[in-house]
Amino acid sequence: MLNDFLPELEVAEVNHRDEALQFICHGKQSCALYPYCTKISHCVHSRYIRMSHDERVFGYDLQLRIQARRFFCDEPSCPSSIFMEKFSSLCRPHSCTIICDLETPSLITFLPFLDVKTVCVWIHSYSTTQLVALDGSIKFREVIRLADETIQHIE
Repeated sequence: MLNDFLPELEVAEVNHRDEALQFICHGKQSCALYPYCTKISHCVHSRYIRMSHDERVFGYDLQLRIQARRFFCDEPSCPSSIFMEKFSSLCRPHSCTIICDLETPSLITFLPFLDVKTVCVWIHSYSTTQLVALDGSIKFREVIRLADETIQHIE
């Protein structure tokens, strides 16, 4: 589910605390490529936590907590002997759709894009959908309307 959105990360844990959904992740690869010298390193120097907080979605704060690593580079010509693990999917803008069950409350799925085709396919596979809580996005409201005009919207 998160693989389509952040293919370089593996979700180790999902926590629901108060009004927050927290996704704890780490890189899938055991090594990293240093962009300066293009050498691959398997030697981990240290680990650190990167945090990303998104806007509230359906009344929940979304938090992405990533355990990232620093690696050693043994190439003598490199300007630094230590470099940080990079996740290219975090560097480009995304517009995804997060589907939650507000009655339980629990995460159902991530749709990697906010487009009519992706949302329509999902909604038609769950024909019992009757009510959608929106995050205020005009684009999302339009996508839901195009997917199924009988679905009611609440803010």
